[in-house]
Amino acid sequence: MRLYKRVKELLLPTQLIDKNLNIKLGFIMWSLLIFSYALFVVNWGFVTGLNGQGGNDPGILSSFFKDGDKPSSFEVQATNWAITLGRGFGSILIGWMIVKFTHKNSVVIALSLCLFAIPAPYMPSYALFVIFRTIFAIGGSTLMILFQPLVTAYFKQKTKGMLSSFSTWGYPIGAIIVLVPFAFNIESAKVVRSHWQLILLISSSLYLIPLILYLILGQRFDLYRSYVISLKEKHLKELVAKGLNYQRPTIKMFLSKKSTYKWAIFYGSWLIAVTLPFVTIRDQLPNLVLQIYNHKDVSIKEIRALALPIIALWLILFNGAIILAPYTVGLWNRLNARRKPFIITILLIGILLWIISILCFIFLVGPNLDKNAINKNIIPWSVSIPFLVLGFFAGLLLWGIQGVFLNNPHEIPENTSEKIAMQFGFIWGFGYFFFTMLLIIISLLEDFTNHNLAPWLWFSLTIIFTIIAPITWYFISETKPDAPLIPKRKNQ
Repeated sequence: MRLYKRVKELLLPTQLIDKNLNIKLGFIMWSLLIFSYALFVVNWGFVTGLNGQGGNDPGILSSFFKDGDKPSSFEVQATNWAITLGRGFGSILIGWMIVKFTHKNSVVIALSLCLFAIPAPYMPSYALFVIFRTIFAIGGSTLMILFQPLVTAYFKQKTKGMLSSFSTWGYPIGAIIVLVPFAFNIESAKVVRSHWQLILLISSSLYLIPLILYLILGQRFDLYRSYVISLKEKHLKELVAKGLNYQRPTIKMFLSKKSTYKWAIFYGSWLIAVTLPFVTIRDQLPNLVLQIYNHKDVSIKEIRALALPIIALWLILFNGAIILAPYTVGLWNRLNARRKPFIITILLIGILLWIISILCFIFLVGPNLDKNAINKNIIPWSVSIPFLVLGFFAGLLLWGIQGVFLNNPHEIPENTSEKIAMQFGFIWGFGYFFFTMLLIIISLLEDFTNHNLAPWLWFSLTIIFTIIAPITWYFISETKPDAPLIPKRKNQ
């Protein structure tokens, strides 16, 4: 019992520290989490390219299934659904852990779970490989939530908006790094896949860097008197003004709020818009072209090989556009203007550009994916320009708006770091649940539909499910109801 108390005192000290928070250290902690999340995306995304086709094709599947008896497509999909649901549960759990065990300890736990990826490539069976990768995925997914309490604790409102925009860089940049080795040359991709264990081992071992640094540099900001007093005074002032009493955030509190479910639907729909292309577009666009033009003496494999460089470049531009987001779409966070109309407008324009971009591929690039082009192994790049340019701007808007809507909870004055942590846990958790449900619907409808209709079903359902995002945001509360629709100039 004494040992338990001693350990608890070491891990969860309660004595306040009479110093100001170190803003530079707060930025370092935030940067470590950004790096860790990007590393998670890289490690997680590599598996898609490293899987291979099984049999004689080098990669993960041929290593675990020597006789070519690889899992069916449904088994692979079901595994992915289970992992995504696990990430959802992990997101909710980490929000609760921040309140219960403090932010720093939650970060250490999340980064420690990521270390399960290190032995995963050397597991004796595919089942154990998936289990270890699932534990890793739960830890990695929660890192996005762990940004938010740091932003609340260390930075002023204008800086919060800027950091919310930069916080979104992790996934797109990680996705680009994953795309490059597999995107442009099939033979070089085979060479990369033949070293899949070493690649996963190195990328997983890098997690030791942020874990060790966070153990050394990570601050228990909840113990700093200046933070505790200023936050409580501000929080209590807002509550008194609204005639409310202070309540420590609980899971029950968020489950009883309608806003929790609005956010879940919104976030799941938005995830479809920005992440589904990375997973499906390389297969589905060639399928659409083959269905429409029925090029003679051309196989789907040949069309995919020829179209791969253009589609890969589209994905790089779509995801890479996020780099400009803090200097374009993200600037709205710094303006005194209403958020809701802007977010809805940007989402609708982004979805429209995405649709037009796909149509440009079908009707401009598609006719050129014929036998003549395959024999020459080249497509006229001029027909690809509209597809690529529209993809870039669609990515800029759809990815860029994330920094604005993720700043929404930070703009609610009565939100504390604990409340924001748990709220983001539910946003990510329930959002992943809704996202998984939409993926299951798309997959099952494709499986039970005529093969010729499946690509069109993918295209149609993707549009329908992404449109849910701006519709849902209309019902989420405005954080600046008294601000003008369009920001006024300073000289007015």
